[in-house]
Formats: sequence, structure tokens, C-alpha cells
Amino acid sequence: MTNEREPLPEADRHAPGEGAAGKAVILGIGGQDGFYLERLLRARGYAVLGVARSGPWRRVELGDFEAVAAFIQAERPALIFHLAAAST
Repeated sequence: MTNEREPLPEADRHAPGEGAAGKAVILGIGGQDGFYLERLLRARGYAVLGVARSGPWRRVELGDFEAVAAFIQAERPALIFHLAAAST
């Protein structure tokens, strides 16, 4: 693993279909934990979809239950990690 905080290239971040192990969603992928969790999941064969407030990730308003539910139903991930939190 590297210490670089650069997101993965677009083709790797939003790979079509599912990885060998399935699809994982990380809510709050833009932080340090999301950064390392993404790499761990990819190494284990998951296609990873990230949601963050800023950066090149997908944006879903996490305070809007229906928006989150629609996102999850559309993506149908095998795993969901909720790391998102308010920051100062």
C-alpha cells in the first residue's frame, strides 16, 4: 500500500458490474479510513463505489433517506460501510 491520498482512476473507481467478490459501497470514502478500506476491498476482489461530499466521488445526500435508499437499491451492494461524519 502507498501513502498517497490520490483517488483511484475513474475506470477503477466505478468499474461496471461487480468484482469477483461482489460490490461494496463506502459512504465517506474521502477520509483516511475510506482511503485504506477501498484498497483493502479491491485487493479482496470487490468492486468499490464511493460516496463523499467532495472530490471525484459520487454524491448522495446522506440526510435524505429516500435518496440513500434509492442509491442502495440501484447499486445492490453486498457490503455497505458507513464512515461518513460531519467534520470541522
